Amino acid sequence: MHTRTAYFVPARTVFAAGLLACCGLASGAEDITLDAHCAPRLTSRQQVLFDKAGAGTDVLRDFLFMRPFPHQADVYDTAVWAEAVRKQQSGCLDALSSRSPANVAKADAAPR
Repeated sequence: MHTRTAYFVPARTVFAAGLLACCGLASGAEDITLDAHCAPRLTSRQQVLFDKAGAGTDVLRDFLFMRPFPHQADVYDTAVWAEAVRKQQSGCLDALSSRSPANVAKADAAPR
């Protein structure tokens, strides 16, 4: 006779995972696109979480504590996601600055 083992998974955990996937946080920052000025293209919910994470961990924690729905996001995961978006944005800005007209003129004037 086969017995089934039941594992308890809190409904809040399942619900939070669904909302994180819905908001785009679970997929990571690699899915975030940047515009021509290196600004991330975020949904309105992602933008709010990104701004709160940028203001600091305490601000983010207070925001998520006071508004548990519809965000249901974990403070740590949100902070890690926001940091990955910032790194992607920083890399884009570095690439833009290396292609600035002044840098291109210096590279053209350099002896080869």
